[in-house]
Amino acid sequence: MGTLSGTAGPATFTTECAAVVAPYNEGFETFTVSTTFTDENCWSTPQTSGYTWDVSTGGTGSTNTGPTAAASGANYFFTEASSGALGDEAELLSPLIDMSALTNPALSFSYHMWGGPDFDTLHVDINDGTGWTVDVFTLVGQQQTNQADAWQTTVVGLGAYTGATVQIRFRGTRGTSFGGDISLDDVIVDDFNGCLTPTNVTAANITATSVDISWSAGGSETVWEYAVLPSGSGAPTGAGTSTMNTMESISGLASSSSFEVYVRADCGMGNFSSWVGPINFATDCAPILAPYGVATGAPGNDFTTYPGVCWSEGDDTATTAGPNGVDGAWASDNFANDTASTNGQAAKINIWNTAAINDWLVTPEFDLGTAGNFDAIFDIAHTTFAATGATAFTGDQQIQLLITDDAGLTWTAIQTWDATSPAISNTGQLETVSLVVILELCN
Repeated sequence: MGTLSGTAGPATFTTECAAVVAPYNEGFETFTVSTTFTDENCWSTPQTSGYTWDVSTGGTGSTNTGPTAAASGANYFFTEASSGALGDEAELLSPLIDMSALTNPALSFSYHMWGGPDFDTLHVDINDGTGWTVDVFTLVGQQQTNQADAWQTTVVGLGAYTGATVQIRFRGTRGTSFGGDISLDDVIVDDFNGCLTPTNVTAANITATSVDISWSAGGSETVWEYAVLPSGSGAPTGAGTSTMNTMESISGLASSSSFEVYVRADCGMGNFSSWVGPINFATDCAPILAPYGVATGAPGNDFTTYPGVCWSEGDDTATTAGPNGVDGAWASDNFANDTASTNGQAAKINIWNTAAINDWLVTPEFDLGTAGNFDAIFDIAHTTFAATGATAFTGDQQIQLLITDDAGLTWTAIQTWDATSPAISNTGQLETVSLVVILELCN
């Protein structure tokens, strides 16, 4: 017979990337400079638009952010923050890396993060085949103070994954604006014989005066130092508190205050890792011992700063449920919409809308003690929308003053202003509500 058909094809296909064997060193020199990077050389990103990872040489293309050149060579990766929105994430995934030949594996990389307050966070995540472990390492906020500052290099211990084949994910979170380009270069996975930085630093179980901090060993070290400092302090310039534990409970902190945590490894003979941090947290509000302000003097809250220390809001919840801590329709404005009011700033809510609002403005907790007769004293005004004229409640419009003595489980209305009440002054009136009988009713 001997008859053959014509040839069909070609049919093309690409084989998957095999795991690369560590030691592994990638400086991105063979990558194509591009603002539309998707995958190359077994590196990839799932984000193809908006906030993305791209490859550059020289600057990032945006003013007032990014380096002027790569850490070494010509090329580097960066997140393009000119696109996207606050909180968007861009993920850059490495090839699979076989670390079976390493005895003390570690990841090192160079980074440049300059752009002022526009920065958010660079996260490093690890997947050993069992799922992603997020935030093995993080860098929060701007790390360089000038564009010309040198790139910095960090070392992240991978001892928890010794012998495994891993994938590394560099995850950038976009900040407030375009000036937050995160730049990455010179990624290395190799044995490290120095003092590795701790990983997985966390702050948890936060109360008004305490916090639990914990971390994982970066290598084989068994001693660490930690520091809990007021926010904005920066990394310690001297020694921290030494410990052989990987979890410490810190007490005696100021309530309603912001702090940052730093941890470093102590490998002996004066050999320390770099500090890991800041890990930021804020303590809860403690009950305020009455009196809160002075009846004939300065108030406890004049709303110059809104909503005020330990004040909060609630968004569209019934009195049976209580406030949910979510910001609602309350806002800062001039008292009674009057720029000349002697009361200055105030908390204001517009209730002209026909839709239900049910929004809360919530004070801190107050400790009234066992003696003394206390009153709730405040100024209140009711005006026409965005103006200073007099008006009155109609229909089901109302404002309630409620109180709780069981940490918010139940709320009792102690005064209500509605369509049946005398009109509230449009220029403001002083209200004094006794808490003595009210608390007896609550109890």
